[in-house]
Amino acid sequence: MECISSQWIKNVVRLTLSTFYLKTNSMRTKTITSIAVFSLLGQLAFSQASDKTFTLRPPSVALGAGVLYFNGDIGKGVGVTPYSTVRGGFNLSVEERPLPYLGVSLMGMYGHLSASERSLDTVNNLNFQSTVVSGDLLVSFHLDGSVLKPDADVAPFIYTGISFLSFSPYADLKDATGNPYYYWTDGSVRNQPETSENILTAKTVNRDYTYETALDSGKYAKHTFSLPIGIGVKLRITEKCFMNIQSCYYFTFSPNIDNYKITGKNNKYIYSFVSLEYNFGRSSEDPRDVKYRSVDFSALIKDTVSTSKSRTVAVQDNTPPLSDSAIAAQHAKDTVSEDRSGSFNANPTLTTLAQQDKANNAKAGAHNLPDKFKAADKNGDGVITSQEITQSIDEFFDGTSTMSIADINSLIDYFFDQ
Repeated sequence: MECISSQWIKNVVRLTLSTFYLKTNSMRTKTITSIAVFSLLGQLAFSQASDKTFTLRPPSVALGAGVLYFNGDIGKGVGVTPYSTVRGGFNLSVEERPLPYLGVSLMGMYGHLSASERSLDTVNNLNFQSTVVSGDLLVSFHLDGSVLKPDADVAPFIYTGISFLSFSPYADLKDATGNPYYYWTDGSVRNQPETSENILTAKTVNRDYTYETALDSGKYAKHTFSLPIGIGVKLRITEKCFMNIQSCYYFTFSPNIDNYKITGKNNKYIYSFVSLEYNFGRSSEDPRDVKYRSVDFSALIKDTVSTSKSRTVAVQDNTPPLSDSAIAAQHAKDTVSEDRSGSFNANPTLTTLAQQDKANNAKAGAHNLPDKFKAADKNGDGVITSQEITQSIDEFFDGTSTMSIADINSLIDYFFDQ
């Protein structure tokens, strides 16, 4: 098991957020607000993790597919259809959950961004399609393990991070025979320019949506960084298999993804997708049983069973020895203790304690809780439950309990006797 200090990860996140600030100081106010909100959530997550160690376990892997929607200078005219702005994409991600509510993931995506527009003039009839490949480093905050139970069937989450995007824009400017498209003022597309001589001979054609012409002016880099901000929901299918429904908005730092720098504003796009996730590190066991797997309960719990009536009883020097009747009574008590603790010693797990809970609840109110065990009675109902025992053991190992091992031994004995 490899561990990473929380301070190291804090420094990485702070450096990332500083980079975002330097690159986005010219973005609109709502973008800056979004960054601030997610930065605050990230700081909240790390503040909860202060003084804790991040434990690395086998990660989860997710494979998904979805659609990309482009938001830029192209696609604002008339006659714009969903087909002109929506394209498909695929993604593969690997996520590590160093804390129950905190995830760090890498995601790769391959897809296309595209947009087209039509106009009654002969100039603003632009189109493009770009093959895009991106790599994301993301930090996510999960409600399961924080607000919701760790095994919640439906668990929302939010995430942000930094992304690197490579693009290569092409345009559909010619038909299948290599002839250019000519846009006329009547809204038609023809195979000849709009002149009085061509009115009778020009034929109406349709675009073939084959993007054959590279839009490479050489005046800009065909890669950029972007800021992803996303939301999703995780749906449990099995103990280790999940379905994720996500949507992420990418604020890029380039206005050239569509090749046209008309307004000068940076391009943006949305990637919405569904993925199937398999968690290699998730255990189907009760997490509390896993936590105490290495604890030797049989050594922690002193078994007071006597196997012979002739056992010797340790007494103080000034205490007279017990009579035969007292020894017999003690032996009878020990025999009951042996019957009581046999199933627990054979299977010292929380499942055994939970079974005893049912018997204890049936006898609730039929006994008085000794004063020395009242601190362990968290809900004040006069009955010690298995959950209260595990909480007392937690406090003992955390160093926040005033109980000794002997006290815990007695508490567990009392749990079975009550």
